Amino acid sequence: MTVAGDQGQAIRPGGTGDWKSAIDALGAGRFDLAELTVNYRTPAEVMVAAEAVLAGADVPYSTTTSVRSTCAPIVHEVDEVTPDAVRAVVDSIDVAGTIAVIAPRARRDELGAVDVLEAKGLEFDAVVVVDPDAIAAEGEGGARRVYVAMTRTTDVLHVLRPSR
Repeated sequence: MTVAGDQGQAIRPGGTGDWKSAIDALGAGRFDLAELTVNYRTPAEVMVAAEAVLAGADVPYSTTTSVRSTCAPIVHEVDEVTPDAVRAVVDSIDVAGTIAVIAPRARRDELGAVDVLEAKGLEFDAVVVVDPDAIAAEGEGGARRVYVAMTRTTDVLHVLRPSR
């Protein structure tokens, strides 16, 4: 059996965050781990920022080498995260293709966004991550939830956060 995945994205209930625990849960007596080290989707600059989120929370992760390059994530700080603030960021994006706004679950309808679980497994040309601290605090996975949100982009990442 081949099992593939990114343990940095283990955010669902029961997610283990490491391969040994995942394989033990399957009852396998042994396993061979072969890590995929080339990232074809997420640009290098976004991966550096996303991996820093995991490292800052002491979450183990595997480093990959991205084949794409783009600009560093663009951070917007606002007094208050409002639908107008989100719209202003979306309107500033100059990328052809799909744009996703990923926000805390409690605010997704108000902000016209999707939450992390809805975005997981998908990819978009541009992504706006709204209030990453609130995303991390909203459920199992913590920093992994922010990592998932950040790594949905294939081109440009914007982060909208309230100034604190």
